[in-house]
Amino acid sequence: MGVKVRRTAGVVVLELEGEFTYSGGGMPRPLGLKGNRLEDIRGALEDALRDGHTKVILDLAGVGFFDSAGLGELIRCKKRVVEQGGDVKLLRPAGRVREMLHLVHLDRVFSIHQEEGEAIRSFG
Repeated sequence: MGVKVRRTAGVVVLELEGEFTYSGGGMPRPLGLKGNRLEDIRGALEDALRDGHTKVILDLAGVGFFDSAGLGELIRCKKRVVEQGGDVKLLRPAGRVREMLHLVHLDRVFSIHQEEGEAIRSFG
C-alpha cells in the first residue's frame, strides 16, 4: 500500500508514496505505470473519518505522478471531508505533481503548504 497514516496535533497525515493511477476493473494502468491503487487513499481516508478525524493533510512529497483519475480522487477526498465539517490540505507537492495541480487549478481548491507545521497551524 502506498499510504502511511500518522496522527499529530489532532490532524491525520496521510503520507502518499509512488504513482497513483486508475487500476479498476482489471484494466492495465495507463502507460504501464507501476502505481498504487486509488482505493488505498480512499480506504485510509474513510478510516480516519470513521475515527472522527476531519483535519486531514495529504503529504505528496513521495508522489511522482497522479493521472486524471488520481486528481479526481484528491477532489473526492476533499469533498468527503468537507461534508463532514473538516478540510484537506496538501503538503509538499513537487515536480510534475505540483505542475499538474497548478495546470488544472487545483491550487485554488486546496490549501498547499511546504512545511508540515504550517499546514497543521492553518487549520486554526
